[in-house]
Amino acid sequence: MTAIGAIPEHWDLSEIKKLISLETGKRMKGGADVNGEVISVGGEHISEEGLLNLAKPKYISLDFYNELRQGKIHANDVLLVKDGATTGKLAYISKMPKDKMAINEHVFIIRGSISALLDNQFLYYALKSSNGQKQIRFRYHGLIGGVTRGDIESIILPIPPIHEQRTISHVLRTIQNAREARLWEVALEKERKAALMEHLFTHGTRGEATKQTELGEMPESWKVVKLGEVFEVQLGKMLSSKARAGISPRPYLRNANVQWGKIDLSDLYQMDFSDAEARKFELKYGDVLVCEGGEIGRTAIWHNEVEGCYYQKALYRLRPKNNLIVPEYFLYYFMVAFIIRNTYGVSGTKTTIAHLPAIKLKMLQIPIPNIEEQKEISAVLGVCDSKIIALEHEARLLEELFHAMLEELMSGRLPVGALVEEAA
Repeated sequence: MTAIGAIPEHWDLSEIKKLISLETGKRMKGGADVNGEVISVGGEHISEEGLLNLAKPKYISLDFYNELRQGKIHANDVLLVKDGATTGKLAYISKMPKDKMAINEHVFIIRGSISALLDNQFLYYALKSSNGQKQIRFRYHGLIGGVTRGDIESIILPIPPIHEQRTISHVLRTIQNAREARLWEVALEKERKAALMEHLFTHGTRGEATKQTELGEMPESWKVVKLGEVFEVQLGKMLSSKARAGISPRPYLRNANVQWGKIDLSDLYQMDFSDAEARKFELKYGDVLVCEGGEIGRTAIWHNEVEGCYYQKALYRLRPKNNLIVPEYFLYYFMVAFIIRNTYGVSGTKTTIAHLPAIKLKMLQIPIPNIEEQKEISAVLGVCDSKIIALEHEARLLEELFHAMLEELMSGRLPVGALVEEAA
């Protein structure tokens, strides 16, 4: 039993100042340089997964980089955000970056100074564990203050023998690699789906000749109709303080619950609906929900996920008037129109209008193939969605496994002796 809990008898316990060297970055005079040659890494570039996200890089000049005595990023470095809202977030640099990179003044580089006693990747996982993060939070001086050099150096970590450290790191890295592979497959499958949607809504499934319309190229047999011709459009109930404090609270959907192609029920609100309002605003299986504001046009289909659910004014409910349209087909078409093609001059939140009035929604033109072809398109794209959902589920399970293994391995509750012997 130690100050941080029980650990195996043959493990040591140490303040990491005895085992590490610590460097911090420096701010270039004048700040970031849009014409700079060297990437400047700050807290905003470190992801939750412990990787660098350089989609929006910042730069420093090569001359400034060459003058730096510390803060240059190398292979096996551990990066730790030292201040701001993301204090304590970590990244591990597994291999030498292709481009020169340096940390800015908001990040520490931590390196094991005695390689025979401390493996850098193990150090990364140890700091990422609940024990490491708890100690960082305990030393936290507030949103601006963050943590100091002394704070980090005083962190106490369990130190197994070096061969056990490397085995623990290998196990955890293997799980992370598997999760990253699944996420890469998800991204690839989403790209395939986007390309397939573009093809299907241009050429259909029958291989027929195409024609040019106000909506672009489409098969000759397809018709263009106004949305209001095939859907009943109903805006939801206005939210009010009186409704919130009503005597008959019922669950309802708001804008945040309707995501592209799915209903998010993780945060479901309630408000009062009279019996008359309940009849008017109750959702039925197959209802299409479209966001009136926010990310205008974002669409999902209700599948009775919750019994007796309603919706508020931020959403439109579209209910087919007849057998001319399949809800799933319409969902996929709106994905193409709003996400890929920007058909209606509205792309995600990039719009000059704050909301989509019902009269404009009803007037939107949509392509209509025969009902059988709509079902075929829906089925093909549904297979893509099923694969994406399955891969995302695997990635979530691997993430859960990683966090569980991190705690078990870092406490020694799950011994790695057998793995060490096997490796030897």
